[in-house]
Amino acid sequence: MKNIFKKISENKVIKSISIKDFASGRIFMKEFMIRQSKLILLIIACVFVYMDNRMKCEQMLSKIDKLNNELTTQRYIYTITASELLEAGQQSVIEKLIKEKGLDLNNLNTPPYPIILK
Repeated sequence: MKNIFKKISENKVIKSISIKDFASGRIFMKEFMIRQSKLILLIIACVFVYMDNRMKCEQMLSKIDKLNNELTTQRYIYTITASELLEAGQQSVIEKLIKEKGLDLNNLNTPPYPIILK
């Protein structure tokens, strides 16, 4: 394998790079390309890692946006539910429901348990 690269590097018949070299694939036989092959492979690997990280990041941002929208919806639902519960728990509403149902209940004048003050 080393002999092949040595023979290729010693073969300096073609000095310039042309479009014909790209089309025929002889560009990879040039001395410059052979010397820089490890660097080119490293750059290609870095590009693939960058693209993968970019795609993962975009997926995560999409998921974050979806969760933020869901959180906003849940906050609205909480606010509406809390206001409905506060309205339903008011004493005047409770008294009105007791009268509508015809229950014979009265308001307490004394607390349900004695308060001891010292």
